[in-house]
Amino acid sequence: MIAPGRKRWAAAGVKLLFGLVTGAVVLFPVYWTAVTSLKSPADVFRSPPVFFPAPTFTNYLAVWRASAIARYLFNTAIIAVVTVIIVLAFAAMAAYAVSRFRFRGRLFFFLCLLLAQVMPVTTLIVPLYVFWSGLGAVDSHVALVATYSAISIPVGTWLLVGFVNSIPRQLDEAATIDGASSAAILVRILGPLLSPGFMVTGLTVFIYVWQELMISMTFIRSDRLKPLMAGVSTFITSKGIEWGPLTAAGILAMAPILVAYLLFRKALIKGLTAGAVKG
Repeated sequence: MIAPGRKRWAAAGVKLLFGLVTGAVVLFPVYWTAVTSLKSPADVFRSPPVFFPAPTFTNYLAVWRASAIARYLFNTAIIAVVTVIIVLAFAAMAAYAVSRFRFRGRLFFFLCLLLAQVMPVTTLIVPLYVFWSGLGAVDSHVALVATYSAISIPVGTWLLVGFVNSIPRQLDEAATIDGASSAAILVRILGPLLSPGFMVTGLTVFIYVWQELMISMTFIRSDRLKPLMAGVSTFITSKGIEWGPLTAAGILAMAPILVAYLLFRKALIKGLTAGAVKG
């Protein structure tokens, strides 16, 4: 008969092994991308593959010199920040209305939010392109910001509803007795308390906009207006894929998101759990 102490050690060992295997599977694509970005052109296609090459930064220099990567980063940052601000503003108002008021069509509104989340974006690209083309807004950041905002507001609303529900209604009632309007309650009372929800929602939207490719490639034609992912895709040409510069550009694109996560990870984890407890 196995002693209880050995059972616990065995269970802990199995969990550790499972965690290591899972981590290796998840992180291997990132590792291979980073390794490929440090390879010479000869090492990229070498067989058997080179897992620990002599690092070279020629691919990063080629990306910086041969492409407008700095412009792409700047364009994406502007688009992402403006989109996050718009989404947080509209999603906060929608979440407050859904959480605090009972109105006719509330269930239908919830259904529309759900449908907006499950509808594939690819089905919307053609009608959206026709719409923005009719307005003369194709090849502009306005079309991207408006499209990203429309796609992200339903998701942001769903995320913020849980956070609003976790705040006691007594705060609203006390503010109403003092003469505060609904707008004042949302901005002055609930706004500071919703900061964890804003953090989670904002980072979710920011990551989506940062890594989106299909819409940006469809709407943007000018090289100077391209966001990051559309700019990175220029290394995929009709003559072939430039794997070294492509992976180097991918690492450069990944770095800001990784830095943002490391800086705000505690607030993000706190925000993910804050909306799960009511009251």
